Amino acid sequence: MKRSIAGRFRLIIAVPYNEQSAMPEQHFNHLEQHLQQLIQQYQKLQRENRDLRKQITSLQEERSQLRSVAASTEQKVEAMITRLKTLEQQA
Repeated sequence: MKRSIAGRFRLIIAVPYNEQSAMPEQHFNHLEQHLQQLIQQYQKLQRENRDLRKQITSLQEERSQLRSVAASTEQKVEAMITRLKTLEQQA
């Protein structure tokens, strides 16, 4: 079972607290928003990567099939040329 990156990582920020050095909540909110954006971007890139890998596999299969058809066609053309040469020599 795959879990999102958000489920795999926990951000723990240890900041000594006193009234003079307390980080404003606004700063934490901004940090949280930024982390959420990074997580969303990561998840988007994961989906794109998965889709691209599927596309690569599909294109590789298609290429293999096209090569097989091309080889078969080449053999048929060579056989026709041989037959034509034989008919030409018989005439």
